[in-house]
Amino acid sequence: MLPFYVVILSDTNLNMVYQAPADAKKPLYLQYAKLEEDYGLSKRAMKVYDEATKAVPNHEKLGMYEIYIARATEIFGVPKTRDIYQQAIDSGLPDKDVKTMCLKFAELEKSLGEIDRARGVYTFASQFSDPRSDVDFWSKWHEFEVQYGNEDTFREMLRIKRSVSASYSQVSSLVLYLVLSKMFITFNFFFLQQFR
Repeated sequence: MLPFYVVILSDTNLNMVYQAPADAKKPLYLQYAKLEEDYGLSKRAMKVYDEATKAVPNHEKLGMYEIYIARATEIFGVPKTRDIYQQAIDSGLPDKDVKTMCLKFAELEKSLGEIDRARGVYTFASQFSDPRSDVDFWSKWHEFEVQYGNEDTFREMLRIKRSVSASYSQVSSLVLYLVLSKMFITFNFFFLQQFR
């Protein structure tokens, strides 16, 4: 049984966290989770971390997920973090943060000997990585396939790379077309205004 002052403090923290502005929630959630770890249940602390990932502003979500994963690893072990990685990837993080989470998730799966799962994570993350500008991602996947793959999986990685590159090229061409057409319309407008 918890002492009554810990229960009151816990309820007070919960009210403070809910009423705080979004940009001040992260330190409050961290303090509340620490209180639950020290005087409450680990499961409740994990629930607090989970709530925190949803409540903090978007620019702090990645950091909050990293803390959540680190604490879950320490308390429950590495396999428990799979669900958290999956939640982070599906949570609506910005693309660069999703890619970061995917790379960490793939490393986790690789360390657990789950090579096919790691390959699946790389495949998913490829949609967020333009081969022309994100050489780091593609070199990591390349090294992974050289170390753990075979000829077929290596070819599949190259096929995906070409496909992603083509989709990014189409987007770039569309953006260029839109920019040029806007410039052309603006130019025509100003040109015609001069002759009125």
